[in-house]
Amino acid sequence: MLNEERVRLMTKMAMFEKREGKEIAPILNYTKKDYVSSRKLIAFLIGTVLYGGLYGVSIAALCFTVIVNIDRITLLLMLLVGVIGYLLFIYLYLLIVQRRATRKFKRETRKIENYRRAWDMLEALYRQEELDKAPKLAEEQKALEHPTEELEDVEETLGTRE
Repeated sequence: MLNEERVRLMTKMAMFEKREGKEIAPILNYTKKDYVSSRKLIAFLIGTVLYGGLYGVSIAALCFTVIVNIDRITLLLMLLVGVIGYLLFIYLYLLIVQRRATRKFKRETRKIENYRRAWDMLEALYRQEELDKAPKLAEEQKALEHPTEELEDVEETLGTRE
């Protein structure tokens, strides 16, 4: 006979694995610090390329359309504004990425803990089922070994258990 609670729990676990498995799998390989650091490194590289591209396009547009005569001071000023803008942009971008990665790691870790608790509950259900069956099987085994001597005791025990 199937245990309904066990089947329900197994179904929920299978649905969770199918729905969340691909998202959670990378997080299992990292500690919180490593996960956040890896996200920040990727964000730093992407942010640098993005800012460099946008800054280069804006400088090129300024040089070809607005500014005809560029002197050294204007060039240094544009470079200084670009570097300060880059540092500010990267700082804010990495701060946002760090917060999002930390939040995601905590959320996914909670999901993993709930999944582990479900496994523990399933294991407890199996263990309980084995314990329920074990005394009955042991008593039946004894009855088969000594059918005449302990038959009355076994029948009495089995009768009260059912």
